[in-house]
Amino acid sequence: MPEKTEHFAKAKSHQEYFTSDGRPAVGVTTALKVLDKPALMYWAWNLGKQGIDLRKHVDILAEIGTIAHGMILADLANEKFDADEYSPKQVDLAENSFLSYLNWRKKHTLEPVRVEEAIVSDKHAFGGTPDYYGLVDGALDVIDFKTGKRIYDDHFLQASAYKGALIENGFPVEGATILNIPRANTEEFDEKRRTELEDEYQIFLHALAIYRLKRKK
Repeated sequence: MPEKTEHFAKAKSHQEYFTSDGRPAVGVTTALKVLDKPALMYWAWNLGKQGIDLRKHVDILAEIGTIAHGMILADLANEKFDADEYSPKQVDLAENSFLSYLNWRKKHTLEPVRVEEAIVSDKHAFGGTPDYYGLVDGALDVIDFKTGKRIYDDHFLQASAYKGALIENGFPVEGATILNIPRANTEEFDEKRRTELEDEYQIFLHALAIYRLKRKK
């Protein structure tokens, strides 16, 4: 069973990672920010075209996503979710998302090994915090829970980095699954799994190199 986490729902302060010999390690999501995200740009443009305030829209969905994500991780760690700091309306909306996850979980056998535990690659000096690592229907997989409109190929870049760091640290990984949990009627539940992520991992390592080069300027 994974170690208990005090409060999954609260937003974490900026996570810092370090190698075993004390060197600073770049966060996976930080390194990937050097890559363009054209789908995100189109989404923002489309909201503006509809007269929707982008900032308010993002804030509302982000809050729902944070709560739903916390509920999922708490469930996986066999913890009680603490919703005291959120409004009943926010929690109700997030619970709709959480139900999608519960329906998915009923169809699968999960045996968690690590739930939201940081992992660091000493070889490449990067770190990340996979949502889930453990058995999924008998296979050792990484799962990344997303709350958004859909699953994008870029999501597997992040998953490939988690896989690389886990394998380096002695945790075998057979596949990576992205599970998209809808927060609104405009979003859909989706699930995609890949076992071959070498190309994605190479893209991630190149993004990591670009990030470091840009930091030198």
